[in-house]
Amino acid sequence: MGETLEVAAEYLYDLKKNIEKLSTIMEVKYATGTRTYEQWLEKFMQHIEGKINFLGQVYGNHHEHYRNAVQQYHQALEEPDDLETMQNWLDFPYHF
Repeated sequence: MGETLEVAAEYLYDLKKNIEKLSTIMEVKYATGTRTYEQWLEKFMQHIEGKINFLGQVYGNHHEHYRNAVQQYHQALEEPDDLETMQNWLDFPYHF
């Protein structure tokens, strides 16, 4: 009685690392102009969403761990403001 359920620190660390990986993937995706989602990326996103939903089940949707994870996830999906898009080598002004 009176015991609370906690998520292991490793779970939170793993979730954070996965969101960071997703952020990097999305940066490359936006930089290359790829707008479609490959099946592997959708599965990876679903995996992260499931881990976040589990946090919501354990702690509730108003808990700091849950809110931080949701915020980090949404930030990872946003297109960066300072995005440097990849340029085709044919687009560079060459001078001979």
